[in-house]
Amino acid sequence: MTSSYRQQLQTKIDRITAQFSEYTPPALEVFESPEQHFRMRAEFRIWHTDHDMFYAMFERNDDDKQKTVIRIDEFPIADKSINDLMPRLLEELKAEPKLSTRLFEADFLATLSDEMLVTLIYHRKLDQEWEQAAKALAEKLDIKIMGRSRGQKIIIGDDFVVEEFELLGRSFKYKQIESSFTQPNAEVCKKMLQWACDAAEGSKKHLLELYCGNGNFTLPLSLKFERVLATELAKSSVYAAQWNIEQ
Repeated sequence: MTSSYRQQLQTKIDRITAQFSEYTPPALEVFESPEQHFRMRAEFRIWHTDHDMFYAMFERNDDDKQKTVIRIDEFPIADKSINDLMPRLLEELKAEPKLSTRLFEADFLATLSDEMLVTLIYHRKLDQEWEQAAKALAEKLDIKIMGRSRGQKIIIGDDFVVEEFELLGRSFKYKQIESSFTQPNAEVCKKMLQWACDAAEGSKKHLLELYCGNGNFTLPLSLKFERVLATELAKSSVYAAQWNIEQ
């Protein structure tokens, strides 16, 4: 994995350097990612057999029609908290038919501030028995749970997590809502924010930010510009950005 990442990074550096060479730009500033445990979200199919169930992904074959099921017992690129939770959650689901019956997918959303939201997606209607079992599981594992099926969304705790970054001597809080876009690589996100703020140092101008999402860049950059106008179309992201600004 180490050599693969280094090779991919160097290939990207070489490609971008060549693409812009005619403009004689300054040397690239390169910010490396952790090679493992960097991804704060993961989505898995739940694969059922006669006597077992497991996390799965799919590998598409050459003819682009057949897909091979790949069993996933660990996922090294995901945050350590996701890897730690995966086997514990699976064993609890296996032991409770109210939670495992016709379970189709499990999605994980984690934060560096130790919050976790798990979305369980079903091919059946969720009832009160499911909700009671999910509440017990959420309490036991100290996580938030959302159950989804066609036309249903049942929230156990919250439908979001709150990430927190230390940047520019301040703490920034970000509400990250389930199914809305957030930066999946939190450590690189912090480096991006620091770079953007350093680049804007000393600016007395106004900033127009298009498609600001949940305000990921908006909040720290607001300290570097006289005024910021940020736009966004997705209602859930607008709601999260307003909450984040209030914090």
